[in-house]
Amino acid sequence: MTRAIAFRDVREHWRVLLAWAITAAALISLQVSVYPTVQRSSAGLKQFIEQYPDVFKKVFRIQDYTSGTGYLGTELFSLMLPLVFIAVGASWGAGFTAEEEERGTADVLFTLPISRTRVLVGKSSAVIGSLLLVAGICLAALVPGVALADMKVSTSRLAAGVAVCACLGVLFATFGALLGALVGRKGAALGISVGVALVLFVFYSLAPLVNTFDAVLPYNPFQWTLGSNPLTSSFDVMAVVKPLGLSAVFLALAMWAFRRRDLQHV
Repeated sequence: MTRAIAFRDVREHWRVLLAWAITAAALISLQVSVYPTVQRSSAGLKQFIEQYPDVFKKVFRIQDYTSGTGYLGTELFSLMLPLVFIAVGASWGAGFTAEEEERGTADVLFTLPISRTRVLVGKSSAVIGSLLLVAGICLAALVPGVALADMKVSTSRLAAGVAVCACLGVLFATFGALLGALVGRKGAALGISVGVALVLFVFYSLAPLVNTFDAVLPYNPFQWTLGSNPLTSSFDVMAVVKPLGLSAVFLALAMWAFRRRDLQHV
């Protein structure tokens, strides 16, 4: 029954999922195709970037823009790909239970001989599997594109970069699920999830400029994942363990909140 619920969720969201997957692949193909031009103009670009304000370079963590890792880190892994995964995860997670309530299908779903906990397990399996699918599509677009553009970035580092982005998607999916279980409204849960993601990203981006942010930076999921520099540093296991561990906590809290939620009014 849990598997049936997961398949049901995927069937209901496959169009949106396909749209995001195509978007991600298109973004990757577009950005990678530009790199040969960047490489040919490397001398001029380096001089141009050196004239950027230090504030700009620190916020966007621009180091060696003309190298393959520097270019991908700036153009794809600093914002674009994380945004895709967060959008998929948060929008899907916020509707785990709230969407059922708003559509009036909750009373039918919960007459089935299955616990609310198993319903959430099925739904979370669907979104995690879908995020892994998007991650696979991103990697399938990156690996040949990077090779053709001679960007000299190993497949293992590309996989690490995509993995930390996918972990952000899982994290905000479970956070959205918790909010949806608490408030019972998908719009509210999605709005809060995206708002929190934006605030955390701003804190992460401005941390190099504001010393007082140093105290909270170790608790920021963007620092755990993007801050681990997966494209340039050796893989940090904690970049995956921390967000997935917090995701497990959010999912457990969502189950607790949903078991206690009164759905008689639905």
